[in-house]
Amino acid sequence: MDKLTLLQAGPYTSLQRLPRWEKLAMGWPVGGPLEPDIAALMRRLLGIPKDAAVLEFFGGGLRMEATCPLRGLLWTPSTRFTFQGGPQHIRAGEFFQLRAGDRLKIPILKESYLGYLAFDRSLSTEITDKGTVRLVQKATLALGPKVLSPTFHARVQLPFFPLRTKPYELPVCAGPDFHLLDPFSLARLQEQPFTFSAAAFHRMGLRLSEHLQPHAHSLLSSPTQPGTVQWTPSGELILLGPDAQVTGGYPRILHLPESSRLALYRLCRGQAFIFSLNPRKSF
Repeated sequence: MDKLTLLQAGPYTSLQRLPRWEKLAMGWPVGGPLEPDIAALMRRLLGIPKDAAVLEFFGGGLRMEATCPLRGLLWTPSTRFTFQGGPQHIRAGEFFQLRAGDRLKIPILKESYLGYLAFDRSLSTEITDKGTVRLVQKATLALGPKVLSPTFHARVQLPFFPLRTKPYELPVCAGPDFHLLDPFSLARLQEQPFTFSAAAFHRMGLRLSEHLQPHAHSLLSSPTQPGTVQWTPSGELILLGPDAQVTGGYPRILHLPESSRLALYRLCRGQAFIFSLNPRKSF
């Protein structure tokens, strides 16, 4: 059987297909790639089905070995990856070829958090009913049938997002519990730049480094979804992601539309952002 073996999985590596919004009402996380447009473009360029799984990784640190020839494509800003023991260096955004027995190494990312890797054959595991399939060291991925690939180009145009010199303005709308904010927390929310660390970058939610005032609000569990911003009793802010729970008891003070969530995941390491609140819009 043709397969791809993950010799080293990195901090958080998973298989991602399409978001499952229809499962939200059943209590299942939505799942799907954090960058659905990038994943869709890579599938189209490689000629694989639009619902084929792609490898999503945080922070890099992957090593894998192929048992058959493969053509692949990687996306992440300003990163190189190499065949182990070979002189060939390929930049992100270039097609590359793997021969049977070749090992691919993706180093630790220095500028960004998120990356994607896809091949001209679909990837699968024994687990097929989950939106997110977490991969660990020594995981084996079965390869689907070879497809007729589109015209080969050595270089393709994938979008990249360089480091900004000023904090990024992130449009948001007021959440259902926005009225619970005290004046001091409201002022900080509108004026203070926020950041998150590599350890806080997670598919369930991003924990921001900067906090608001602690509070003692006790609420019944209410519906949440990707983009909900929760305010914990300690003052910490959590931006829920596609693998987050579908209910929660913390105040839901903000909501990020899809365009703002995409912009957030594209930030480089250390990049600050500020919430741009539209007072006329609420969620």
